[in-house]
Amino acid sequence: MKIAVIGLGFVGLSLATVLGSKNYKVVGIDTDIKKIQKIENGIIPFSEPELQNILKLSLNKRLKISSDFEEINDCDFIFISVGTPQSTDGSIDLTNIKLVSKIIGKHIQNTIENFAKEVAKSLDD
Repeated sequence: MKIAVIGLGFVGLSLATVLGSKNYKVVGIDTDIKKIQKIENGIIPFSEPELQNILKLSLNKRLKISSDFEEINDCDFIFISVGTPQSTDGSIDLTNIKLVSKIIGKHIQNTIENFAKEVAKSLDD
């Protein structure tokens, strides 16, 4: 089973790290190249002392860090963990979630089409 976690802030990196430590194959995706480089070197870009050792263990096991959304093509599960800041009027700004959802849709479209074809083919048999 392969799991993607998109957005490697506090929640996303914590989730990806723990899943990786439990022997799930995990890809953590973020668009911030400097953050990715730190994480790949075992450096957590925020304060969470207990996570440091788990991150290093996970990176040595089953956790991969990337900026390439192509990585989600063969994932069984995709978690979205991007920022939802508060707008000036107090409402939630869903811009990041909408953007990531569109990117995911583009990448899994072929998977969905192939799945639908396989289902239709199996029904014909």
